[in-house]
Amino acid sequence: MELDPRIRTYSDIGSFAFGARGSLFISVLFCIELVAVLSMYLTLMGDSLETLIGGQWTRSCLTAATALLVLPTCWTSQLNLLSHLSIIGIISSLLLVLALINTGFTTPRYGPGSFYNVSNLVAFNSMSNIPYAVGLEISGFAGHAVFPSIYDSLTVKNDFPSLINWVYVSCSLLYMTMALMGYFLFSSWTKEELTLNLYDVAGDSFVVKFTVLLMVVNPFTKFALTLNPLASIIEQIVLPGEDSRGYKSKFLRSILTGIALLLALTLPSFASICAFIGAFCSFIVSVIFPLFCYLKLYRDRLSGAEILFLKGLIALNSILCIVGTAAVPFGPQTP
Repeated sequence: MELDPRIRTYSDIGSFAFGARGSLFISVLFCIELVAVLSMYLTLMGDSLETLIGGQWTRSCLTAATALLVLPTCWTSQLNLLSHLSIIGIISSLLLVLALINTGFTTPRYGPGSFYNVSNLVAFNSMSNIPYAVGLEISGFAGHAVFPSIYDSLTVKNDFPSLINWVYVSCSLLYMTMALMGYFLFSSWTKEELTLNLYDVAGDSFVVKFTVLLMVVNPFTKFALTLNPLASIIEQIVLPGEDSRGYKSKFLRSILTGIALLLALTLPSFASICAFIGAFCSFIVSVIFPLFCYLKLYRDRLSGAEILFLKGLIALNSILCIVGTAAVPFGPQTP
């Protein structure tokens, strides 16, 4: 964006570096990633509802029910209210940390879920799970697609590097805190979502119930916000010039919601969806493609050693992308 102030989006960067093919490539990848994220939201809502109300309702039925409930929010491109409600995501993350700390100190000494019982810790259940973990790890550090929009919105552009650094430091600290507490509390009993473990050991706690409920509300508020850019891309192709409030647009957005639901019901688990998003989408969007663009745009300013280093990073991350993606269908089965 320093090279050309006309660049506004991530696709613009791809177009500037590699022409129309670069823009098309990144747009297609965005669509794949967004559909996967939508299915992840539905799976998370279905799992959380099953934990709360369970009984005779299966996870598949509850996942389908959440898709029907969230569908009306997808029929409009005016999403101001939902964008304000995204603060729930921050609140739910902080509340989850507090719930883990409270549970760890109040759970009886014997059994999982207590800081006083850490005797069942193991470094690795299986070394074969490491490739699967690659995708899970990087999925939390994605988000590069919105960087151009953030940069463009800043009044002082020079603040961008420090802003991004602080964001990643904050996220890293939060992730490490959650990982360590989950490790100490549940070890090999850890499920795909820590909220499920919390409910098992402290399901009577109001804080835990409220935290699990937020795991339903949070993706509910984000679903339409995530679907909107996906629908906009496809509408520009198949419905050029159509009003986004028309019935054709609503039908298209309903179809996209249905595709996300089918994917959520087809993929075996929440962790598998996250691993796929991380290993395939995030590696390419957040690591490999930016490196290619940087190498293409700044090659004349780079030394031979820097070019060699960048090519090495591209090769290494390409291997991790392939290995991590291939490991998704063979991921571990959690308790």
